[in-house]
Amino acid sequence: MKKKRIIRLAVVLACIAGLLVAGSMATTVEKTIRVNADYYDVSLQLNNIKNYRAWYPGFTDGTTGTAASAGAGGTVLTDANNRQLSIHALNPSLVMVTETDGETVSVQSISAIPMPNEKQTEVLWSVKMPWYKRISNFFTGRDNIEQGLINLKSTMEDPALRYGFRIELTPVRDSIILTSTRASADSNRTQTLQSLYDTLVAYIARNKPGGAKNYYYVTSNVVTPKKTEFAVGIPVTVASQPDTSISYLHLPSTGRVLTGKGKVGALRELYAAMNRYANDQGLQKVAQELEKYNMEPARLPDHPEEEVELVFPVY
Repeated sequence: MKKKRIIRLAVVLACIAGLLVAGSMATTVEKTIRVNADYYDVSLQLNNIKNYRAWYPGFTDGTTGTAASAGAGGTVLTDANNRQLSIHALNPSLVMVTETDGETVSVQSISAIPMPNEKQTEVLWSVKMPWYKRISNFFTGRDNIEQGLINLKSTMEDPALRYGFRIELTPVRDSIILTSTRASADSNRTQTLQSLYDTLVAYIARNKPGGAKNYYYVTSNVVTPKKTEFAVGIPVTVASQPDTSISYLHLPSTGRVLTGKGKVGALRELYAAMNRYANDQGLQKVAQELEKYNMEPARLPDHPEEEVELVFPVY
């Protein structure tokens, strides 16, 4: 009887020891997510430790500093609890991420995998994790890998970060635009736009169309290498009788437009970013681009920091 008890006790102890050993053994956990961004952009995001503040769980308040343990470059992120995060790129698409918390060190890998559709990239996050931690994460709902991937996807698909400007699809806001047009030399752009603007303001004062707005749009269309057709338009809600120098541009009220906001001094860059965004999203322009301003044309050259909104009618 006594021997049976000893045997049972030995079996129980062996099971407990086995569970403890198994629990401490690390297994590889891998998770993936598909990001609507090209491989090059995702690789750039992964290879700069400063970017990790935007999406790596627990380090959104991190500050950058230097540490010898961080390897080449020595740059680390340090959070309020003195945890440190550093990266080491094995190649442009594979980064080893080291998270240090006192004596505890966790090494993970994050890789960018190009997809046949060049506008998408798969991100693979891999880490070795003890069984007990996997079980703990399951019951507590704390899954830093999954949350990190979700954060990364949200960050990469944020137009302001990816393209450098605030870009979004919106319904058509101005469907009736009072317009005046004239062709002139490119060198006379500012004077021509101001003259067209003054013509519209005078027309509105005389004819009082309903709901005239306090901003205006500009379009331009190259006629010859040295000559461009310029148009200025002021939105209204009710059209009045046009005359020889005035016409109306109508946009479908149920349509949509792609809008981007930037500074007057960065208008060329805004055009490039919006064209790239439209191409990435498979959008087609159906009408001339519109530049929206709040300041009179004659004053714009002296105010490069003034905001401009670029509008692409699309489908």
